[in-house]
Amino acid sequence: MKLKLSPSKAQPAGYLRDYKSVEVSMFPLEYFDQIVDTASFCSAPGSGVVRFVPRPGSPQDVIVTHTLRDDEETHVDALLMSGIYVLLVTNCGGVEGLGVAGTVSVRNPHGYLQANEHRKTGMYGWLTLLYMASFLLWVGLYARRWSRLSLLQSELMSIHLLAVGECLAMRWLYSDLNSTGEFSETCYSLGTAMSLAKTCMLLRWAAQAPQTLGIDIEPESDLKFQVALVLHAGAAIHFRSSLIARDLGAYGVDTTVGICAVPVIITGMALFGYGLYSLESGRRHALEKQRAQDPARLLVLTMAVLVVAGIAAVAALVAQFADPGRGTSVSKWGMHAMFSEGFSQVVCALALGLSTLVWRPTDADAQSQRYGKVQVEADLESVPVGAAAGIDGESTKPEQELLRTRIDAPTHCSVTGAAVAGLQRIFDVLRGALRRA
Repeated sequence: MKLKLSPSKAQPAGYLRDYKSVEVSMFPLEYFDQIVDTASFCSAPGSGVVRFVPRPGSPQDVIVTHTLRDDEETHVDALLMSGIYVLLVTNCGGVEGLGVAGTVSVRNPHGYLQANEHRKTGMYGWLTLLYMASFLLWVGLYARRWSRLSLLQSELMSIHLLAVGECLAMRWLYSDLNSTGEFSETCYSLGTAMSLAKTCMLLRWAAQAPQTLGIDIEPESDLKFQVALVLHAGAAIHFRSSLIARDLGAYGVDTTVGICAVPVIITGMALFGYGLYSLESGRRHALEKQRAQDPARLLVLTMAVLVVAGIAAVAALVAQFADPGRGTSVSKWGMHAMFSEGFSQVVCALALGLSTLVWRPTDADAQSQRYGKVQVEADLESVPVGAAAGIDGESTKPEQELLRTRIDAPTHCSVTGAAVAGLQRIFDVLRGALRRA
């Protein structure tokens, strides 16, 4: 604790050298009513120096009191209890217009982080391993077919790497804050930038899925999506900074964080709705115009992942406001890390892992739309006489188109027809209910 009195400009230097009535006291919040009598907390005027006096019978062993002077002094005190502490500044003398300047640092046995914050260092370590495991899953499923991957499949690798980088930066931030007590703007900026890039790329990835399958999206709709994405990124920066500031003690209530959450929710709902619209439009296009079942199945599964991720994201947002680890109960402080930042990261890891599984390449992808058109031209030129042929031994145009359609349609052998049909039926029912409403 490094504090000193700041006299008003009208007072000369050294004016407060012998003034001893300004004191700073620390004690646990739970003892406030036992220690402080808000109606009378100063000693009697005729008893010498007028000072702060605790209530009679209050526990003296939990109170730490120091007299403040006009020159800065360093005080190091051992606090005997865990809990939320009150820093009480009292002026029982007759001098008015005084200020207090300085810093107060509290070092716990584990370091400078607040007692309910120090588990975030370990949490981000585990989240790094979780994202690394998901990335290794991507490597195992995708690396063998690297030369045949679509842009959408390759972007999953970039999103994985951004997630790992974000967790490493945030772990560095909290580790450095715990050991030095200083907030690293560099680590925070890196973590925030990679978090926003990860989230925006994942949302854009879901919306681009139909385009990867050769299904065009209306240019005006895509432009609106891009605008909403930019607005969401700006709102997310503000929300994230207010959330971390609240958790580190800058804000005592959820009002500021709640206000910052409103634009994030609005833009997030718009992006979520556009993603469902894009995927559903692509599914209808695949069924009605291309007569291709496999792309439609793939888009249905992507919609299912998006819906699950959206529901989980809402639950994670609610958890950030219903966080029991920010209360006065010491036994619940260990829950704060997961409620504050952990659940939202788990939701992202879940969406990323499911997307990796759904879009994994298979042996049939060698004949998919992503490479099929080049291969088809070569195959059609080398069709032997009498193969898939008309009477004259040459392939007729309708048969060429049929062959092209069969080769262009990507397949996912691992998805059972019954599961996909069930998901399609669910979305059909939901769409019909929305139309009737």
